[in-house]
Amino acid sequence: MQQNWSWLEKNEVRDSVSPHTLSDDAALASLFEAVIRAAEAAWDMSCSILLVNSEESTLHTASAPSLDKDYCQAIDGVSVGLGVGSCGNATYTKKLTIVEDTQTHPYWHDFKELAKKANLIACWSTPIIDTRGNVLGTFACYFSKVQSPSDRQLDFIQAAGETLAVAIEQRQLQQVVTQLSYFDSLTGLHNRVAFRRILQDQIERVGSFALLFLDLDNFKEINDSLGHEAGDELIKIISQRFNALQEEKISFSRIGGDEFTIIYGLDNSEPLDAFAERVISIVNQPVIVAGEKLEVGVSIGIVCSPEHGAELSQLMKYADIAMYHAKSKGRNCSCHFDIEMKEQLLDRINLQNDLRVAVNEGQFEVYYQPQVDIKSGRTFGFEALIRWNHPIKGVLSAASFIELLESSGLINSVDLWVLEASCKQLKANGRCHSLSVNISPDQLLDEGFPQKVFDILKSTGFDAQSLTLEVTEHTLIQNIDLVLPTMERLRNQGVRFSIDDFGIGYSSLNYLKNLPVSTIKIDKSFVKGILTDAYDREICISLCALSRNLGLEIIAEGVEREDQIQALLDVGCTKMQGYFLSYPLSITELEGYLADKSSANI
Repeated sequence: MQQNWSWLEKNEVRDSVSPHTLSDDAALASLFEAVIRAAEAAWDMSCSILLVNSEESTLHTASAPSLDKDYCQAIDGVSVGLGVGSCGNATYTKKLTIVEDTQTHPYWHDFKELAKKANLIACWSTPIIDTRGNVLGTFACYFSKVQSPSDRQLDFIQAAGETLAVAIEQRQLQQVVTQLSYFDSLTGLHNRVAFRRILQDQIERVGSFALLFLDLDNFKEINDSLGHEAGDELIKIISQRFNALQEEKISFSRIGGDEFTIIYGLDNSEPLDAFAERVISIVNQPVIVAGEKLEVGVSIGIVCSPEHGAELSQLMKYADIAMYHAKSKGRNCSCHFDIEMKEQLLDRINLQNDLRVAVNEGQFEVYYQPQVDIKSGRTFGFEALIRWNHPIKGVLSAASFIELLESSGLINSVDLWVLEASCKQLKANGRCHSLSVNISPDQLLDEGFPQKVFDILKSTGFDAQSLTLEVTEHTLIQNIDLVLPTMERLRNQGVRFSIDDFGIGYSSLNYLKNLPVSTIKIDKSFVKGILTDAYDREICISLCALSRNLGLEIIAEGVEREDQIQALLDVGCTKMQGYFLSYPLSITELEGYLADKSSANI
């Protein structure tokens, strides 16, 4: 009989099995069949390779080209265990199992009728064991008559098992390498490298598809306040939701931080905009992280190919531009790319570059908006407002660049500059007025912030009891437990707090009760509609009643007309600020304003 198996006897064959030759599962399957065909050519037998499912402790057919199909189907999923056939026993004991007669051997008691029907009378099975001692599967030889192995057959079976162990282990290694190379370790989604390959492949197919660029809203604040572990947990939960949406024509990737992409075939039954809205609603579902209930938004930029281009870098750039446009529209929405967005982005980039120069060269100035008690006519304080003396664009208000300060990480240093400059200027003026200064959300999450404020008060000589720090309602409600220690430390030294834009966010009585807040400010949107919108008027009435009941000061912002003043007085608000009373004043204009008030005995 032909002995066509000498190649298996040489150890060099195991060295030839490498990740380069086993680049995919098809290559491994081809190797399995080659080993079986070589074995079957050496002796009159049929062979099979079964692989272990370690989680379920079962064996499953990987290759058995010559065995009866019904038999293979019947034993697929057989349990690993002592005395469970030849293969189950070999896997369990990690030893070669020789059954010379399946019809009489106790290991085959439950399978002998099945074996008889397939004419499988003898079965020898050897475990396939990796270098760490783990059983990967079995290599089994079947004969049509009672038979025991010769020494050469035993050597053959051992060599085959060792060769298969090397092959399977190398393929597993290749799969790990692939997983690390093309999949994000935190979420299991495709990573940036895989995304670029998938996108390029999609482009080359010359099909119509959309690229969606996703960025979670307010993720930085969550990460900073709850910690990176909580941030990672949030990313994993959101990614699990995305995984549930993946299918043949919808591919999700995580390309970094809180950024995701979706490649969406335009021949999907669901319209693109409807799909984008569904993604937003899925992200918006509450998430419990570190014992906190979080509500997360997402901004989505959408670009279509070939309509907006057929180059990878161009599509990614345009999708990114559209995403930033979605953020500028208020976040938690989607925007399609158009050419005007590109021009706006260029303006934004140029302005951001100019902003860094402004910080370095001191192009900022503090303006002061008077706060007036209408009943007495007395100016009781000023709100410090930053202005940018742009060398080309002129004087810019904070609304045109504050978001750029925040996104570029410059806001904290600028906040402290405004605080120091305004304290110094009002102190030098020699008059006793309260000062309100806006601070960014990050400041209250910084344990070192109170000491920075104390240092500024000490160096400028400004009275802490005359200083009010204005914070947004959203900042407080999102981080109430984290900001409380910082606020109390400042309050204990006399610094007061005001909630800016009150009423447009959560308006929780709970945080008003627990936080050291002394003032609430009625948002200008309600002041604007107080005469024309019953809803806005009722809110103003409720806020004034709330402030009285809680012993808080209340100030109305954005007063621009005389009739608004009377309407505010009617609902119980006497303290106001706005253009009708005075535009924000430079320090020089402020001195003139105070001189006029002094001469008028106000």
